[in-house]
Amino acid sequence: MRFSIAGQIVVALVVVSGTLNTALVLGRFPSDWSSPYEALLAAKIALVAAMVCVATVNRYVLATRLAQHQSGGASAIRRGIVAEIGLGLGVVGLVAMFGVLDPA
Repeated sequence: MRFSIAGQIVVALVVVSGTLNTALVLGRFPSDWSSPYEALLAAKIALVAAMVCVATVNRYVLATRLAQHQSGGASAIRRGIVAEIGLGLGVVGLVAMFGVLDPA
């Protein structure tokens, strides 16, 4: 919990930089599903949004449950962390694919 504020600031900066990057590269939200780049970018946005949701639940619901020594808190937060790692690996995989695609 000591790093919660710093983590939230970093996540906000990552989301803002991703939004700015999308605006600079595409000039709009990725909506052309026939473009592989835009389809993968939309998938990446969905995965990042899911990561933020899981992280929010972990921080504000499960960490509180864990701090109050409620049953199941540790196993629930463990599952949440595993989900975040899986989603993060998916994002990294998609980003790796962007290097070989033309954004146009």
